[in-house]
Amino acid sequence: MSSALFSPYKLAGLELANRIVVSPMCQYSGDDGCANDWHLMHLGMLANSGAALVVVEATHVERHGRITHGCLGLYSDDNEAALARVIAQVRRAGTAKLGIQIAHSGRKGSAQSRGRAAARLNRTPIRGRPSPLRRSRSVRAGTRRAK
Repeated sequence: MSSALFSPYKLAGLELANRIVVSPMCQYSGDDGCANDWHLMHLGMLANSGAALVVVEATHVERHGRITHGCLGLYSDDNEAALARVIAQVRRAGTAKLGIQIAHSGRKGSAQSRGRAAARLNRTPIRGRPSPLRRSRSVRAGTRRAK
């Protein structure tokens, strides 16, 4: 009897070779939201691991909405080009299908500088203004959600 784990699976219009999925793993290794050679190697290895689907880590829709300074983003042309480079190479070399986790940190975003990327981020202006990460002040922790 063959294992269902290794049998093909159809998810909506996506046909997967098996039922092995690599869930998104935040690497906190982005450069101002841009994927880099670390992501190229990491995702490339996973795409050749035998998994049918690899999901790219939390990729944020806004610079200020990242969980940490090292998180990936898709909020600028540079972010898009960097991720496109990684994805193109992973597709050429790997066998897995690719997905992406779209994210925004909401109120849990880091408001404090962390590590080497933090200093660079805090000095990089957006439209002429400093751009530290900040969390939403509109919803306090522990309060009920609006209906």
